[in-house]
Amino acid sequence: MLLVGPFSLFPMATAQAGNPSAEPSVPQAAVADYTGEGYRGTVPLTPAEQQWLAAHSLITLAVVHGIVKSRHGHISVYSELGKGTTFHVYLPCVAMETYAAEAENKGSVPMGHERILMVDDEEQVISILRQILEGLGYTVTALTGSIATWQAFSSHPQDYDLVITDMTMPDMTGTELALKILRLRPDMPIVLCTGFNEQISEEKAKSLGIRAYITKPVLRNDFAVVVRRTLDEA
Repeated sequence: MLLVGPFSLFPMATAQAGNPSAEPSVPQAAVADYTGEGYRGTVPLTPAEQQWLAAHSLITLAVVHGIVKSRHGHISVYSELGKGTTFHVYLPCVAMETYAAEAENKGSVPMGHERILMVDDEEQVISILRQILEGLGYTVTALTGSIATWQAFSSHPQDYDLVITDMTMPDMTGTELALKILRLRPDMPIVLCTGFNEQISEEKAKSLGIRAYITKPVLRNDFAVVVRRTLDEA
């Protein structure tokens, strides 16, 4: 059972040190699993546990970390075997007036009409990204499997103007898929979309021939700019 605790205001500087007691104030939310068994130290998850976690997780901890980090926040975790786990998330306050002004300064969002092949193994993510791109005028083929994506591309490589791929997927990673696509069509522009991932940097991705690199969470305006720029530079 997951329980989300009440929001409280704590100072960011000492919240990062685990001792919230100084300015500036930040909101803090606690998420606790009081009925779980807690972290088992170095004991790895069994294959069955890994499959269950993949099937029942709407968003991975890596993506959560990326979201919080991109907002200049901090996460602390406490886990005790037999007692469960608690995550504390600290996020800086932003005045609504400031947020509105920043949104207004974004200006118009670039649009297009090209054909895009996109893959992400998380259905919620692929659904949101598809809605964003279709709302910008693009024709989108959205899939949730790397094998199916490769089959779609290899069958009709000239039917697409851009490929957008997630990094961490079953069967093939985003870079493995990208390399197969580039061997078949070397001029194909590819965007790698990944969560908080230390396995591949933007520099490494581009050295493989990937044109653009964007991290989750994907914001609509930023996503639109990266897609348009990648297509224009192809």
